[in-house]
Amino acid sequence: MLTYNDKMVYSATNMTPSKARKNENEFRARMNVSMKARKDRIYPELKVGDKVKIIRKKAITEQERTSNFLKGEYTVEEISKSLGQSYFKITDYPRKLMRHELLKI
Repeated sequence: MLTYNDKMVYSATNMTPSKARKNENEFRARMNVSMKARKDRIYPELKVGDKVKIIRKKAITEQERTSNFLKGEYTVEEISKSLGQSYFKITDYPRKLMRHELLKI
């Protein structure tokens, strides 16, 4: 147990568990954890002209292994903002999409 608490450095806190528990390091440990979580969630920024693939939703009844993306590559034509959310107009696609529905190539 001593090895775990005193020698193993977590990548999220950049500290050992015993160092992170100390009062003087609590704030720094929490900030490191929140920054690590934020970095993992950020998507690469899209600009007009970028190539993307569209992520599709699979039907519940699909039993064979199929692709998670629609066939083909698409290009971002226009970016519009509404209610604080970005919407992307894609070439040859009927509706605007949100960022989580696109994969930058």
